[in-house]
Amino acid sequence: MANRWIAGLVGGVVASIVAFLVAGALFLGVGGPILFNPDLQSAKLIAVWQEIEPLPVMSTNMPVFMVGVALLGLLQGGVFAWIIKGLPEPTLKRGSGFGLVLFLLIATYFEFFTPFNLFGEPLPLIALELIFWFIVTQVQGIVLSFVYKALAR
Repeated sequence: MANRWIAGLVGGVVASIVAFLVAGALFLGVGGPILFNPDLQSAKLIAVWQEIEPLPVMSTNMPVFMVGVALLGLLQGGVFAWIIKGLPEPTLKRGSGFGLVLFLLIATYFEFFTPFNLFGEPLPLIALELIFWFIVTQVQGIVLSFVYKALAR
């Protein structure tokens, strides 16, 4: 029983760090020229990311931000270990299923309440971000599932 929880917690941290790297590559790398284009994007969103003090913690204090990423990973890994019996098998399908749960419960909520509601982000950019979030949460769920399988033996 303890192995199951340890596997979930460790898997959650590893998966959240990998997902953070993928999110950075998608949102700031691939999508950056579109998502931060002042001709397309809400001025309010750009200002929050680049101008209004204090700037985002991930821009000003990456170690603190990464501790937060790891703590979220612990929580999500704990949830994974808790609900694993309700997720489909095999490992890839289980991870993809958990990624879908993360996407539906976290990404959609975030995109609606923050970029859409608070920042007035245009709907086509929200759609692009939801595609990116789907990829990120799929990677996160799949990595978590494989780490869990390797450690929970």
